[in-house]
Amino acid sequence: MNEKHPSAPGPALDSVRTRRAGIRSLALGFPSVLRTNDYWRIKYPTMVERAELFGLAAIWLRQDGSKRSAFDEVMDPYRSDPFLGAVERRVRAPDETALSMEARAARGALAAAGLGAGDVGLTLVSSFVGDRLGVGNAAYLAAELGLSGPAINYGSACSGSLVGLRLASQLVESGSHERVMVVSSTSNSVQVRDDDSVGWFVGDGAAAMIIEPAAEGFGVLGGHVFNSVETNDMFVIQSFQDGEDGTRFETLGTPRSGAIAKNTAEPYLHRAVAAALADAGVSLASINFFVFNTPTAWYADFCARELGISSDKYLSIYPRYGNVGAVLAPAALYHALEERKVNRGDLVLLYSIGSTSTAAAMVIRVGDVALGPFPAKPPVPNADLPARPAIEPEPIAASPSPTVAPRAIGRAPSVELRAMVERSWGAALPASVAAAIAAPERVSAESLAERFVFDHHVSVGEGRAVFVRERFTLRGLLSSPRRAVLLLPGPICRESVYEIDVDGYRLQSALADEGFFVYSLEYAGVGRSSLPPDGRDARHAMLVDDARAALRHVRALRWLSPVDVLGESNGAAIATELADDDGDVRSCVLSAVLFEHGTRKFKHVFQSPAFLSFLSSIPGGYLEVSAPYYANILANSSPAVSRAVLATQPGRYAIAPLLEPRVLPWYDATRAKVPALVLQGALDNIALPSDLPLFAAAYGSAGGGRASAMVLSGAGHIPRMEPRPIADRWLGEVLRFLRSSC
Repeated sequence: MNEKHPSAPGPALDSVRTRRAGIRSLALGFPSVLRTNDYWRIKYPTMVERAELFGLAAIWLRQDGSKRSAFDEVMDPYRSDPFLGAVERRVRAPDETALSMEARAARGALAAAGLGAGDVGLTLVSSFVGDRLGVGNAAYLAAELGLSGPAINYGSACSGSLVGLRLASQLVESGSHERVMVVSSTSNSVQVRDDDSVGWFVGDGAAAMIIEPAAEGFGVLGGHVFNSVETNDMFVIQSFQDGEDGTRFETLGTPRSGAIAKNTAEPYLHRAVAAALADAGVSLASINFFVFNTPTAWYADFCARELGISSDKYLSIYPRYGNVGAVLAPAALYHALEERKVNRGDLVLLYSIGSTSTAAAMVIRVGDVALGPFPAKPPVPNADLPARPAIEPEPIAASPSPTVAPRAIGRAPSVELRAMVERSWGAALPASVAAAIAAPERVSAESLAERFVFDHHVSVGEGRAVFVRERFTLRGLLSSPRRAVLLLPGPICRESVYEIDVDGYRLQSALADEGFFVYSLEYAGVGRSSLPPDGRDARHAMLVDDARAALRHVRALRWLSPVDVLGESNGAAIATELADDDGDVRSCVLSAVLFEHGTRKFKHVFQSPAFLSFLSSIPGGYLEVSAPYYANILANSSPAVSRAVLATQPGRYAIAPLLEPRVLPWYDATRAKVPALVLQGALDNIALPSDLPLFAAAYGSAGGGRASAMVLSGAGHIPRMEPRPIADRWLGEVLRFLRSSC
């Protein structure tokens, strides 16, 4: 695109231009379904009431600990609104496609300009997403419209329209094409679930612009486009099984989504605007009107505040359409023209930011732009809304657990519960589950004990995914609120270490039988999770971020209340860091905690220069862990438990978690906000029991959390793996603590 970095302006484009290009016509194409917030208030009332648990809040409302900025301040008025400022959005009906929206917009632009299909020499098409996997819509749009010239697919996410305008104007200015049509569409609704709040802020639509030579003094005066690599993986698209044979794709946020948006908003805006103004040879003060893409309700206000412009010089179409991606900028320009906020001869600056793609700014002097048909609002909102379901929230009787005080089972609205479980089972919903949802008061005690197991690969951003195994019973599924425990293992253990195949040692099943959803996780660099190219990269900070992402994912997946986290050894260090978020975490159970001092054996082995040198020398950073490495873990275990552990745990592990304890402590316990129970074996051969008071004093000293500590007589490093009297006492203390945090 012959872009010039703002720090190295280079020769003005005017010196090589033979003519300018401008927008001849502009048209929009929106689908037929108008969806307002009442759609979710009626269909998913509990989800709206508990909006803070779901994807939209996880993206925008989580604080990353950094200093508050202008972005935070303009967001503040929307924090109390479960929809974060979204009011209306247009979504595709079942018989509508991205192509049908694109064709509507293109026909509108052609008709407004008084042109036919044969008058367009080139068509550029950006479809997010196209109607067919692997190919874009360009050739299909050409066939639909009868275009004779080439039709080319391109993509640049939310910057698609401005990137297309930049490309088209340069092609026209160079003389290679007399007329170019730019068509962009966004089909967000097909990649979000109806029962996930991420769908609250997005919509569908299309736009088309015809670019041709402009009259003297009019048209595109300059612009700048640069990559937005700092936003990579702000949102990710994952595939999921849909029923027995189908596959569906979903757009998901990551734990870093909100922080990425906040941290890039200001520098990207200023960089793009400064470079576009310099390329156009005009000043900010000379701009008559600004067009910002508005991915959120507050984004236009943020841009205006940063640039110091008044409210009469911009508008936001977000309340009308939500986030429609690449269609935002042309739709805002359309309405500014239609409402006479922009007139012939005005200087307009357009800016857009696209995640994992580009940021772009353009300066145009508006000529005679012909507008396509006005996108009238559908007369009946939420026409696709089914009849309002009956909601019966009263508690029902439940059989008491033999080891835990009875937890009442509250009845969740059946339509919402069914939608939630169908995410996992699809069309293969077990008859027992379907019957329990329809009539929970008739479920027998035997049916309540039925167990279910699901495996998840949770995207955590930066191209990584972690493996999480989920266990729950029908009792847990029907409970309201739903409780969950996240289990975090040590550095050379897989998730299955919490489900040892010996009677009395299957912790995952034991907690599931008590009515908890139970999640056990494998870290990056372990087992079925992503393996970084170098195992030295799987450091503590990465593992904490991954565990936090997994925790938030399962909360949204199952509509869980804040989760209890149980960690051993390095897992306890990760759990302690997670405890700084009392919105996601209810309490922590910590075992085998290493803090300021290790035992003599720990120092002799894990902090010895020879061992650390050996680890550091391993090519690729992965260690093949064999049976001898588990001697300290199993020192006090029975032969049966030892055999079961050694049959499942040895294998290839990233070395970073083994290197980090060379300096104690390698984690911060002071920021914890939630209560914790610390259980330590009196005979622990790795962690010193005398460290417990030091850890308890440090835990939550800055965040307000409090830790209670208990030394288990006769117990070693991992009490739950030891003889039954010790293991049973350990489990009893855990359950008592979890009950007390209800």
